[in-house]
Amino acid sequence: DALPSVKAMRAAGAQVSEAAVGQEMVGMREVSAKRAVAFAYVGRLSYDKSVNVLLSAFEQALKLHAVDGRDAVAQDNEAIGQQFGAAAAWPVLYIVGSGELEALVRSYVQRLRGQVVYLGQVAHANVSCLLREAHVYVSAAHSETYGRSLVEAFRCGLPVVTMASCNMHVTHARDGLLAWSTTELTQQLHRMMSDSQLRDALRSGAAARNRADESEPNRAMLEAVLTAHNQSRYGGARRRRAWHPFWSLWMWLSVALDYPRISSASAVLAASLAMRACIWPSCSTRPSARRQPSFTNRKVR
Repeated sequence: DALPSVKAMRAAGAQVSEAAVGQEMVGMREVSAKRAVAFAYVGRLSYDKSVNVLLSAFEQALKLHAVDGRDAVAQDNEAIGQQFGAAAAWPVLYIVGSGELEALVRSYVQRLRGQVVYLGQVAHANVSCLLREAHVYVSAAHSETYGRSLVEAFRCGLPVVTMASCNMHVTHARDGLLAWSTTELTQQLHRMMSDSQLRDALRSGAAARNRADESEPNRAMLEAVLTAHNQSRYGGARRRRAWHPFWSLWMWLSVALDYPRISSASAVLAASLAMRACIWPSCSTRPSARRQPSFTNRKVR
C-alpha cells in the first residue's frame, strides 16, 4: 500500500520503478483471485501494431460483457449476478510498452478506470513474470513479420487472441482464437471474458504446445523456409535464357570496328551460335541431381 499506483505515476509523467511494476503484478494476482480475466499486451504502441484497434475492440467487448451481466442479474442468477456486479471482477487489459500511441493508451486508462492499466516500459527480464500472471495474451496487429511476442506468450502458457491475417503460430480453437476482422476480434475477446471453460481449454492447449516438439514455432518457421528454399533452388527446369537479336547486332558492330576484313554476316552468325551454345543453355537442361537439404534430422535448440 505504500507504493503509489503505477497508473497514477504514469499519468503524472513520473519514472516508474521496477518495484512499482512489481506491485502492479501483485494486483494482477488479486484480479485472478477475484475470478476476473487479466489480458496482456506487450509491444510497441504504434499504428502498425494496431494498438488503437485493440483498445477499441476491448472497450466494445466490455460493453457486451456488461450486457451479459445485466441479463444475469435480471434472471435472478445470484452467483453470476454477483460476479458481474462487482467492479473488481471485471476484465482488465494490461499494456506494456511505449510508442506514438502512448497518449491514446493514457486516455483509455482515464476513461476505463480499472479496466485498462498502462505499465509503460518493463525490463525484458520481467516480461515473462508479468505474462505468467495474466490469463490471455492479445494482439490486433495485421502485419506481424514473425510475432515474437506471441511466442513468448506461448512459452508462458498463455492462450492467444490475435488476427488471422498474419498468423504463424496460433491454431484456432486449440491454443488461441483468431479474428478475421475488428468486429470478430471484439467477439473473440468477449468470448474469452465470459467463457471460463473456453479459457481453461485453450490454456491447456497452449501448455501442451510447449511440451510437443512438433508444435514448436521455431521448427514450423524453419520448415517453411527450407521448403521454399528447396522448391526455388531444386525444383523445375532452369529459366530459359533466349538469345536476343540485340546481342548479334552488338557483336557485329564490335567485330566490324575491330576487324573490318572479317566482319561478314556468316562470321557473326557462327560466333552468335557458338556463344549461345556455350553461355545460354537451352531450357531443356535440368539441374543435376543434388542432395537437397532436409530438416528432418535437424534439432532446433
